[in-house]
Amino acid sequence: MKSESFLKITEGVLIRTTRNHNLGNKLLETLLSRNRYIKITEGVMSAAASNEGKGVESMNILLARDGVSEITEAVWVAAAGNWTYAKQVLELLLAKDKDAEITEPVLTAAARNGRDGLKALEFLLATENTNITEAAIIAAAGNLDKGKHMLDLLLTNDSSLSVPEAVVAVAAGNGGCRKELIAT
Repeated sequence: MKSESFLKITEGVLIRTTRNHNLGNKLLETLLSRNRYIKITEGVMSAAASNEGKGVESMNILLARDGVSEITEAVWVAAAGNWTYAKQVLELLLAKDKDAEITEPVLTAAARNGRDGLKALEFLLATENTNITEAAIIAAAGNLDKGKHMLDLLLTNDSSLSVPEAVVAVAAGNGGCRKELIAT
């Protein structure tokens, strides 16, 4: 098709498109249909993963394309931090990359997520490639909205975990659920 030879769609345009909460998925579909040679970068994938309006739809579009590069840690972190669709985007990523290792930054991003983070954390802990770290426990203790539930989940998921002093200090400073956290 002749239009493909002169239609230049930059990474910046794709990132702004995938960040659009209302029409991002439709715009993305339109842009990608105009040029099949567009490279899908980490920045574009991260923008889709963090989109709290149309992130699931946009990620589906991107993952269905041939030539999607590897799903980087930055994309996983963006997905885990998505306040609306963290679990759903993480499910899409794991379906594409079944052997992905869930790293400390990904688990920590989910533990910091005050809205959809608990569901994301439950999902991540159910995978085989997840190790609970002190940083994730500290992040959960600092979560104002769901800190107690997250700490309970993390500590019951691995009975060998101890609660480091840093976790107690963070929990004591958590005005959202300090009493419940200290009781944990």
